[in-house]
Amino acid sequence: MRVHWRFAFWQNGTYSQTFTVPLDWRKRYVIIGSTTFKKGDEMAHLYIQTLCNYNGSGPILCGIRDIGVDEDYTLGLNEFISSAIRATVKFKTKGGFHRAEGIVIEL
Repeated sequence: MRVHWRFAFWQNGTYSQTFTVPLDWRKRYVIIGSTTFKKGDEMAHLYIQTLCNYNGSGPILCGIRDIGVDEDYTLGLNEFISSAIRATVKFKTKGGFHRAEGIVIEL
């Protein structure tokens, strides 16, 4: 196991911010993250928004997970990933001051 990527988000107010992590489709990863600071009663949510898979031949298939969903708290960030070339992490807040951090580990 080794650290592949680290990321952090800081937001004040109502915003959404994304970050795309490049991956090697031949390797397995675990993406782990959480909100690490919250000031105020408002909402903050960190999750995988898009995952693009590739099997070595054929098209790259990307699944967008939050289409038509304003506040789906069932979407998470802690996940094992394989056969993917990239993952987009999204941090969405409504008011307040929030911070989130995460790490991508190559297995």
